[in-house]
Amino acid sequence: MTTSSTWPDSWQTLGAVAPESLAAPRLQLHRAARVAAVVGKTLLEPEPDDSHKAFSWFPGMRAMAQRPVEEASQPFHAALRPEDLELIMLSEDNVRLAELPLSGRTVQQIYHWLEEEVEGLLGRPLPKELATPGEIAGETISDQHRFSRQPPAAFAELARYFANAHLLLEHRVAAEAGAGPILVWPHHFDLASLITVREAEGDQEARTIGVGLMPGAGTDGEPYFYVNLWPHDGIDTSALPELPAGAQWNTEGWIGGMLPAKALVEVSDAGEQARRAGEFVSAAIAACRQLLDAAASS
Repeated sequence: MTTSSTWPDSWQTLGAVAPESLAAPRLQLHRAARVAAVVGKTLLEPEPDDSHKAFSWFPGMRAMAQRPVEEASQPFHAALRPEDLELIMLSEDNVRLAELPLSGRTVQQIYHWLEEEVEGLLGRPLPKELATPGEIAGETISDQHRFSRQPPAAFAELARYFANAHLLLEHRVAAEAGAGPILVWPHHFDLASLITVREAEGDQEARTIGVGLMPGAGTDGEPYFYVNLWPHDGIDTSALPELPAGAQWNTEGWIGGMLPAKALVEVSDAGEQARRAGEFVSAAIAACRQLLDAAASS
């Protein structure tokens, strides 16, 4: 749990790279996360929510890491360090066992490295071929895709977004009743926690509030913080609660509040950025609870 001494003092100032300039580097990083995730996807016990593919954010290392593969001669887990675009194999106590800078290398070359390193750590041949990295927005990640860490400042900026989002969720979400773990999900590449407002009962599905950071989507999307709700049934979108300045409601595809990065970087003070992000998350969670309660009673 983050303590008051680290919030908001540990917030890292955003805006060194304009949000609209982060899309291409973010796609590179997203592809890298999908490649790193194949370790857990192949070797960890599958979970119903696919969390065996997900990463936790390690603040001290400024890296995202999967759960350990414990049935190995040297238990290990895969990690990705965004600002260096570096794939790392860590021991259970987070000592570096091997690392590979990805810039300049193809997916095929990285897979060859992974196969050799993973088999060495397992102490035996892989039980099956490493899983494929899959797709991003319907586009298959090619074996010949070559990674590039250009410009380096953009990757450092993306790392600050992830670090800040983790700090924010630890401070404003982790203590919420029903809050789940804070994870980076390689499919959409968001860092998020899911708050269960009410468990599923009979034919009624669970009511939940998701809180997180989306570092962007598609080829031109900018980062934004979000708070969304589920299910949508019975939600009256014609009279949505007011959100703090700079935030807005989204009602297409999903219902929830969003705070675009531009609303943060318009101020250069780290404390003010943290205050705005924290105020948004608290207000949007309260608003989503209000909407879910109203829908449940209607």
